[in-house]
Amino acid sequence: MTDPWSTDPWASPSQGEPTVARPAAAPEGATPGAATLGGLGADDYAALMCSRICHDLISPVGAIGNGVELLREVERGSDGTELQLIERSAEMASAYLQFLRIAFGAAPPGDLLGLPAAQRTARGWFEFQRPDLDWAMEGTEITRAAARLAFNFLQIAVSALPRGGLVRIASSAEAGGLRLSMTAEGPTAAPAPGAADWLAGRAAEAPPAPREVHYIAAAAHARACGARIDFASQDGGLSLSATLPPGV
Repeated sequence: MTDPWSTDPWASPSQGEPTVARPAAAPEGATPGAATLGGLGADDYAALMCSRICHDLISPVGAIGNGVELLREVERGSDGTELQLIERSAEMASAYLQFLRIAFGAAPPGDLLGLPAAQRTARGWFEFQRPDLDWAMEGTEITRAAARLAFNFLQIAVSALPRGGLVRIASSAEAGGLRLSMTAEGPTAAPAPGAADWLAGRAAEAPPAPREVHYIAAAAHARACGARIDFASQDGGLSLSATLPPGV
C-alpha cells in the first residue's frame, strides 16, 4: 500500500507544493485591483488554489484504495461487487486529481517534468474517458507550463468527442522552442460553440459553463507562455496547436 502523494512526480522537492513567481509589487499607496490577490494575479491565484485542493484530496482518496486492499486481506481475497465498485471509484478519483493538478495547477517558470510520468498521468485519466489516446510527445522532459497547456488540449479533445474517437497529442522542437499539437477525430466531433472565441481570448455570445472551463484555461496558459493557440474545426474532427518560445 502506498501514499499516492509521496510518489507524485509533480511534487516540489522541498514542500510538495509548487510555487509561482510573484509580479512586482504595486506602488506604495496604490489601491489593489480586483485581479491582484496577495501580490498574485488572478491566473496564478487560481492555479495555486487548484494545486492546494488536489494536494489535500489525493491522500484521503488514496487511503480509500488502501482500505479496499485491507478489506480483501481480512476477507481472504474477497472480490465482491461492493469492493470492486469502491476500488474503481477510488482509482477514478485519483486519476482525475492527478490529471487536473497538472491541467490547472501552478507551473513555476522553467520547472521540468519527466515525459514518462506525464504520459502515465494522461493515460490514467484516459482510462475513464471514451476516446483513445495516441501519445506522440518527443523527448524525455517537458516544462510544467507546456504540460499544463497540453493537458488542457486533451480536455478540449475529450469534451468534443462525446461518443469516443482518437485523440493524438504531439510535440516537436521548433526554432528553439516547443510546438504542441493535438488532433481529435470521432463520429460526432463537436467543440463548444464558443471555442474559437475563448481560445483566442475573446468573449463569446454566452459565457462558458463549468464543463467548458478548460477552453478558458488553455487560452490563459498559452498567454502566460507567450504563445497563441491555432484552432481549426471540421466535420469529424478538430485540431489545436501552439508554439511555445524557448525557455517556457
